[in-house]
Amino acid sequence: MIWVGLDLHKRYVTSWALDDTGVVVAEHRRLPTDPELLVAWLRELGGPVTVAMEATLYWAWLHGREPAHRGERSVRAGRSRSAA
Repeated sequence: MIWVGLDLHKRYVTSWALDDTGVVVAEHRRLPTDPELLVAWLRELGGPVTVAMEATLYWAWLHGREPAHRGERSVRAGRSRSAA
């Protein structure tokens, strides 16, 4: 399994990929905010990938993206609500 962390910005994505031992196997500091480029980068990692993302204001370009290929899952975003 490859574990990927994404930090979404308005014009680029900063990302790191780690293997199961925590070793950084890939990183990209200024990936353009283009879903196809992001998916291509994730595919280059090979094998199953789990993605977590930090996104405050700039996640809309990725939200609701439909799967382009068999076995790929859509990206979905939701708002968490704190208990009052």
